[in-house]
Amino acid sequence: MKTISRSLAIIAPAVLLFGIVTPANAADTPGQYGYDQPGDKNYVTNTDVLERFSPDGGNNQSYKVVADRAQADAAFATQAPTVDGVKDASWNDAQSYPIEHKFNAGMTGDDPSATTTGTVRLMWDGPVLYGLVQVSGDSTESDSATPNWNTPSYAANTDGIYVSMDVYNDQWGLETDTQGTFFLSANPNLTSVTSYNNPTIPSLGSFFNPTNQDYSTRLKAFKSSGYTPGDGVNYTYEFALQIEGWGDEPNRQLTDGTKVGLEVGAYDQGNSFTYWSKSQYYTGLEDGSNLPDAQRTPNRDWGVVTLDGWDKKTPFAYSGWSADEDIRFWNSKSNPGGSGNGTQPGANGDGSAVWTPASKNAFVSAKNAYLAIKDSATASRADKEAAVTAVTDAFDGLRWADTKYPDPHDLPQLQTLPSAYTFFDPTKGTNGQVTNAAQWQKRKKEILDLAQFYEYGYKPQLGVDYTINVTGNAYNGTGNPVVTAQVVPTNANFAGGVPVNISIPITLPASVPGGGEAAVGFSTNFTANGIANVTFPNWGGDNRTDAGAWGNPNRVGTFYTLFPYQRNSTSADSSILIANATAVSVYLDALQAAVAANAALAAKIDPATAVTKGFSINGKEAFVAAVFDDRVKAVVAGGAGATGPANWRYNAQGQEFDFSGTAYDNPGAQNIVSHGTEGPGNSYRHNRVRETELFRHFLPYGHEYDHQDGSYGYGDYSRLPFDQADLVATLAPDRAIIIDTNLNDYNDGAVTDNMSLEIAKSVYDNMGVNGSDFVKFNSGNYVSSGDPHGAASATPEGHYLSDLLYGTKTLTAEESARLNTDPYSLKVSDGQTQNPYDYYWGGYNTITGGKTGVGGGDGWYFSGFASELADLRSTVAGLGLNQGRATALTVKLDHVKKLQASDQPSEAAVVLGDFITQVAGFGQAGIVSSPEAGRIVSSAQQLVLFLNAAGAPQS
Repeated sequence: MKTISRSLAIIAPAVLLFGIVTPANAADTPGQYGYDQPGDKNYVTNTDVLERFSPDGGNNQSYKVVADRAQADAAFATQAPTVDGVKDASWNDAQSYPIEHKFNAGMTGDDPSATTTGTVRLMWDGPVLYGLVQVSGDSTESDSATPNWNTPSYAANTDGIYVSMDVYNDQWGLETDTQGTFFLSANPNLTSVTSYNNPTIPSLGSFFNPTNQDYSTRLKAFKSSGYTPGDGVNYTYEFALQIEGWGDEPNRQLTDGTKVGLEVGAYDQGNSFTYWSKSQYYTGLEDGSNLPDAQRTPNRDWGVVTLDGWDKKTPFAYSGWSADEDIRFWNSKSNPGGSGNGTQPGANGDGSAVWTPASKNAFVSAKNAYLAIKDSATASRADKEAAVTAVTDAFDGLRWADTKYPDPHDLPQLQTLPSAYTFFDPTKGTNGQVTNAAQWQKRKKEILDLAQFYEYGYKPQLGVDYTINVTGNAYNGTGNPVVTAQVVPTNANFAGGVPVNISIPITLPASVPGGGEAAVGFSTNFTANGIANVTFPNWGGDNRTDAGAWGNPNRVGTFYTLFPYQRNSTSADSSILIANATAVSVYLDALQAAVAANAALAAKIDPATAVTKGFSINGKEAFVAAVFDDRVKAVVAGGAGATGPANWRYNAQGQEFDFSGTAYDNPGAQNIVSHGTEGPGNSYRHNRVRETELFRHFLPYGHEYDHQDGSYGYGDYSRLPFDQADLVATLAPDRAIIIDTNLNDYNDGAVTDNMSLEIAKSVYDNMGVNGSDFVKFNSGNYVSSGDPHGAASATPEGHYLSDLLYGTKTLTAEESARLNTDPYSLKVSDGQTQNPYDYYWGGYNTITGGKTGVGGGDGWYFSGFASELADLRSTVAGLGLNQGRATALTVKLDHVKKLQASDQPSEAAVVLGDFITQVAGFGQAGIVSSPEAGRIVSSAQQLVLFLNAAGAPQS
């Protein structure tokens, strides 16, 4: 037997070009960053980063904001103040905090000469935080205009205050459903505040805006006094903010010590801004402006309010807000079946069809009971509070109507990547594990089914959901062929689909290496490398407006003509990514039918061998198309990120790198701060057409950006029963993927795409093939100026694909080294002593569930047969077994080693099976703890998979 390991012949040039590539599970390093520190956001989820801006220089260098956040205590109020723009006596017991950080009217610099200053006082009564702001030194009256915040960055046409709220003090540097800004005008006659919302992407903006996708009624009351001339107080403002939880977090603990993020800025129209917390003018930079921005609501330096003064005996003020907010959400467009923001007369979500009948009926019943006594003068407070609790409990109990797989709320949390080898259905495989190639095919099918159910929607199938009739197939061997066909939906799993005619023009290469048929490339433009080209079909548009995402009708495009979309449904919710993946498959179906009927065409193309390529949104589409069609033998995914290869559980924001002295070096590369990584909240909220409605259900309603201790991300995507690395792994063992992204394109998958490929590459290795032959990194250099959202030269990709598909040898040594080097596997962190995967995430072992750190081998990452076997032997030695039991196990492992070295993999697998049986028995008998026995068995089963793959007949 030939022992398969990663090709040193291919890797060796990388040492010369890029420096030493260190495996992420090499050895523990004493200076390793404490990546598992709960709650630490310095590196784990730091969003206090200014993208491609630094006050100290240029070269596209991002800047990690370090600023003191102003601190204030809110006094407990036994009697809530009246919000009327008048400072009443109840405010006298609340401490006054100065608003004195002065900036010019354009927010382009400090302005010590500005005369406007102010104070803020804060109180709370349990469910509500009250604020009193008094402004002095404003010598010019400006309190009659009506402001309209209609651009992201905004300086109002009147005096007033900008108020920013971070309900849970999450301190994210971007907009969220619990972090928003509004402008309270000085005009005392206004009955509303103003805030911004982006009509094209309705999640971009402030949750205070009624048109925001995640609108919340947290602003309970507000008032301005209007202008008073003189040297004293010129304006008095009051506001009241609901600080309770709702939705999936209804029982937020409000007590002494609870913290709420807050910022207040006094605006002297045309003259100055004066802030309570902000001390650096540039920390709110967005889209080239430092003015208040409510599109991203950048919380990089807001203050922190600590609730204080409650004696833990005085009852809180009564509030039914959490129930009201649940009901508003239920009636709104956020709930399939609702409409608007849920506050309009007649809005009602009772027609929602996406919840189980039992959970829906429970909520509707609790809702109606609460509404019946909500305004009752005779109902007791206890009765009302019980009704509120019934509503919030019923909302928390809502469950998805399609019960094929569990509702996201009922899945277990797992902060690391789910094992590619462990079946979701424990009755499959060998005790739920993959141990041979046939089981891997079943596990792949399961992973893809989970991804369709939870993330993308189900892909229509030929012969089940549609048929194809070739209508034009006249190619005679000259020129470029065009195939036409009619796609006819069966309406078996969708309703109302009508036939569509398609036309597939094909650009043939001048020649094909070896003289055979050309592979079919979708927008690859590799005809010079012998690959025919077909334009990637766009069957679903990326329309992210409310009408485009949640409207009725909506989601226009060929796919939705064939398979109409229904949001208020659990069976017809298809993302545009699965729509366009279906388009690729339909094209291949039609081409295969045409080839079967036309010998001239069959001599030119092979539709069973395809390649997809795309960049940005098209990179996502190329990736999904490849994952869901085995005829796609290679995919080039550039700038794909979220919904592409990037894992949902890992976020690289705030990580720091030094690429000086590497092949990726350009000015600025010595001091890089990762500013991006589109996470699940961003992706779903911004790109609702790219995932399913169920995928959104993982995010906790009412606190979508909740950060879990020990997590590198946010929300509840730790419950997702797969992650994108598992999808990449489904390409194994014989299909290829190339990442095609510039080094610092952090918003679109730099780091996270690469990490996913590194993990998946070990699955190829575990299947007995060289993963480096199929997993490639065409990373571009550091981009020093302009938008880094771009890609490296495609020339090496064309050469590689020619070599892969046709057996040519066109890759140069330099190109081979480039494609085989993941820049983030280099020592570019911690003073160029460690790679980022080790330093920030604990290495591949930890990323895949290992508990023994960077140098351990108890995670499901496969580091090679010899290494894994040695680690297994070391684990056995550390179990504390008596000599007889320890010897029995180690003898078996030693025998396995000898058999494998003697080219007897099948025999070695049998002996390893005996080892597994014995360890499992120790676990059942309590000789070894069940978790420890389980980890050993899983590791051993991966070795069985390797041995079975090595012993399988080679085709």
